Amino acid sequence: YNSGAGTHTITGSSLTGNTTTGNGGAIYCNNCVINIDDSTINNNTAGAGGAIYFLNASVNANLTDTSIQGNEATGTLGGAIYMGNGVESLTNVMLTGNKAATNGGAIYINAGTTDCLFCTISGNYAAGYAGALYQNSFSQTTIKNSIIYNNDAVSGGNYKQIFATSPRYDYVDVYYTLINQSPGSSLSGPPDQRCSYEDM
Repeated sequence: YNSGAGTHTITGSSLTGNTTTGNGGAIYCNNCVINIDDSTINNNTAGAGGAIYFLNASVNANLTDTSIQGNEATGTLGGAIYMGNGVESLTNVMLTGNKAATNGGAIYINAGTTDCLFCTISGNYAAGYAGALYQNSFSQTTIKNSIIYNNDAVSGGNYKQIFATSPRYDYVDVYYTLINQSPGSSLSGPPDQRCSYEDM
């Protein structure tokens, strides 16, 4: 748990089997810089952000070569990761078997910037929208050279992998990624500012 300025590094570690009725089953990071490398964050439970909860614009999170599996948000959003704001970079991260009580089986992004490179997001589930990734207002997400496959959600029709609300500043860009269903958006925003998808 960190609430305030500071830089934290987690390397070669296992954060497993933690439970809270609040947010962030394994990690709660508010206005901090955090680097996570070569670690496993598995089977944690929280109200939101089953494994990790990031909050506020000063967050700068870098995750590399890390497995995030079997976590659950039992109250609301983000089975594995809740991104409240700031900058989040995921490189060679595997998110599998995570669950959310509402939206974002693997990742829920409320605001900020998220980049995923060489990631696998598979087998996650949301009882609301977006088995893989849900993006809310004033966010930007870029996914490249990744696998997004076999995630499920109760809602969203043809857009059960990735779903974004679409006020003017919502962007989801997916490039050179194996995905078994194109990303989708609610239809209130301008057509040129809904999700974009460039196939492999």
